[in-house]
Amino acid sequence: GEIPARLCGGGALEELILIYNSFSGRISESLGECKSLRRVRLRNNNFSGVVPEGLWGLPHLYLLEFVENSLSGSISNSISGAWNLSILLISGNKFSGSIPEGVGELGNLEAFVADHNSLTGRIPKSVVRLSQLDRLVLRDNQLFGEIPVGVGGWRKLNELDLANNNRLNGSIPKELGDLPVLNYLDLSGNQFSGEIP
Repeated sequence: GEIPARLCGGGALEELILIYNSFSGRISESLGECKSLRRVRLRNNNFSGVVPEGLWGLPHLYLLEFVENSLSGSISNSISGAWNLSILLISGNKFSGSIPEGVGELGNLEAFVADHNSLTGRIPKSVVRLSQLDRLVLRDNQLFGEIPVGVGGWRKLNELDLANNNRLNGSIPKELGDLPVLNYLDLSGNQFSGEIP
């Protein structure tokens, strides 16, 4: 079944965890008005349709998880209002469109995992400002263009995975070779050229 439209109730709901169920239909628009939410975990269900605009940008949200559903539409630029967001997990859906520049406003973001979608366009230049980033996983999308200049600011980056079905090109930034804790790098199945740093 679907999430009840008035689940937020009196506005005190802080955590919504419905993982590994068989919920279907659209995510209720009312959740986008639930300003008290801090954690939303909807992974491994059958949700479809677009994510309510307001849900992307809730100001106190620090974990947003949509993994393995059938959600579509794009990542809203209103995500820039989720200033507290630390973990964004949206793998295994049908998200399309480009990654908005507003992602670069998320100064607390540690994990951005969006593999196995249909995201297009370039990796936004703003992502190099994410100084707390630990994991960036964008494999199995339809991205193109070069890795943005300035990735040397990712001093906490442990995992970078841009492999498979993307059409990224240009050279591998020399700065990647200077990242102190980079443990996993996968750039397979792209169109990179030049020297390996």
